[in-house]
Amino acid sequence: MSPENTAEYLGLPSIEALSKRVLRLQVPVYRISDRVFRYRAAELDQAFARKPLTVVGDRRSIGIDACLPEGKEVAI
Repeated sequence: MSPENTAEYLGLPSIEALSKRVLRLQVPVYRISDRVFRYRAAELDQAFARKPLTVVGDRRSIGIDACLPEGKEVAI
């Protein structure tokens, strides 16, 4: 999926919000080239099945460590 479609699929407000989550290792991504990134819906679903999204109003919120392997943590 494209970044635009992925942001919409995850209920994020913008591509920039998606980019921040990619940098924090919250969203699985494939880098095609320096400027081209793609996402797979099945991997997004699988990643968030382990660590569910939190629903806030009509938006879903991604947990900080949603895509990390079990037992790993992100230092903020």
